[in-house]
Amino acid sequence: MAVLSITSKSQTPGIEDIQELIRSQFLSCLQRSSYLESAHIAEAAFDEPVYDQYISLIMLHSDVLSVTLKGHFSLETARKSLAGRHGKPWQDIGKELALDYMKEMFNVAAGRIKSHLAANNISIGISIPFITRGFDELLFSDKINPHEIHDYCQVGWDDQKITLCSQIFINDISFFDDFKLTINNADTNGGKGEFL
Repeated sequence: MAVLSITSKSQTPGIEDIQELIRSQFLSCLQRSSYLESAHIAEAAFDEPVYDQYISLIMLHSDVLSVTLKGHFSLETARKSLAGRHGKPWQDIGKELALDYMKEMFNVAAGRIKSHLAANNISIGISIPFITRGFDELLFSDKINPHEIHDYCQVGWDDQKITLCSQIFINDISFFDDFKLTINNADTNGGKGEFL
């Protein structure tokens, strides 16, 4: 996997904590649910929109901030991420099951993010996750907004990658003046994964 460099990090420490929370929870979810301990995060910067075969998307919203979390991936990547969990060759994993798995992985990651934010006095709602075609990325606005942070990274293992894009819109910047995120990393289910 090619490692890309540079990222769109916020200069506000509390927002950087949110960015790191999003990345770490998604990586943890992938590692635990797919039995992919070798999965890792590589920084990524893109001058053009990110495209892949599919996008898994979920949104989180509160009075303080809103997050659009997107994962760009190929069907092969979805199948390979699920193969270890099922103990089958990736070619035997059906398309619908693989795509449902990617939706549910984003749902679980968003649930973990919501839980951590709630423990830090940010009550946030979550949308239903969905899958769409990769070229639907064109439907998203590329308008520059001073209250929005775009963060890109690639979560990869072996020859596979998921490009994780988070768009964080700050609804109340003053909330983050003295904000310091605390994360409880207690494992509540013995590392077994939460779904499928």
